[in-house]
Amino acid sequence: MTSIMVIAEVSANHNGCKRRALDIIAAAADAGATHCKIQSYTPETISAPGTPQRRVYADAYTPREWHDDLFAAIRSRGMVAVGTPYSLQDLEFLRQYELSVLKISSFDVVNTPLISACADTRAHLLISTGMASWEELFVAEGICRLGRGGYRSSDEQTWLHCTSGYPASPSEARIGLMVELADDGRRMVGISDHTTNTDVIKAAVAAGAVAVEAHLDLSDRAGYDAAFSLVPRELAFAVDEIRATQSILGNAQTRSLARSEVPHYKSRPSLWVNRPLAVGSVLSREDLSVVRPSDGLPPRWLERCVGRRLSADVDAWTPLTMELLA
Repeated sequence: MTSIMVIAEVSANHNGCKRRALDIIAAAADAGATHCKIQSYTPETISAPGTPQRRVYADAYTPREWHDDLFAAIRSRGMVAVGTPYSLQDLEFLRQYELSVLKISSFDVVNTPLISACADTRAHLLISTGMASWEELFVAEGICRLGRGGYRSSDEQTWLHCTSGYPASPSEARIGLMVELADDGRRMVGISDHTTNTDVIKAAVAAGAVAVEAHLDLSDRAGYDAAFSLVPRELAFAVDEIRATQSILGNAQTRSLARSEVPHYKSRPSLWVNRPLAVGSVLSREDLSVVRPSDGLPPRWLERCVGRRLSADVDAWTPLTMELLA
């Protein structure tokens, strides 16, 4: 069974304090996250001067000089480090960390130069869909699959269904869109959730998500992005729900007996010779019964056994096995 990616997003919840960022990373590991993500922009690389966005990002960004320690902390706790570049300059900065996973934010699904450059790194891409139209998603997918770095298979990117509301209401989660995005398994899909409702995460996993992303704040809920973030106990609960849901779903690729089924396997029906017959007798339909337990050949062999000769004498109600067929 493939483990579901649980991605904790530090985002701006550090409030400009490196110690707080490190505490969020530790909380993510303790809660059971498999991946932890850092937003790697500067106000200058993400926004134009004099705009409202520049003022927002000046307060929210993660300083470049923190990245060494943040990525080291993520890896030291056994999680996969994930970076989100928002420009070509950000991506160039992130190259030194040799990240195996990169994230394209929901706002940047239309940033085709960035998507192309990220695809060329050969890192696994997490791409949030957000406000994208189907046409925009198809364009992004084409760039991913046919980038300058060569053909990328569909399992080299995961499409994260996302409602770009901060916060979003659970009624806006629209998990059905994630199912449609999966296209009967042609795409790997997940959810980037901004609802703070763990039922949305559970529903996404039940619907086929292979990755779940959520913003994480500390228990004081004092982070810059607190309105659309989980706190550690909520993330831990979500991880438990994810694992339980995955266990209930099981592995669709393998048909094997559940542990509770094993004692009952012998109670399935099979072929039995229902009357005494001598060696060399030709079996007729009337000589054979399909009854329990499963000591004889499977019932699907019935017509193949009619007309075959017995290789030994049999008593009434003898399981018909291959050794009894001449």
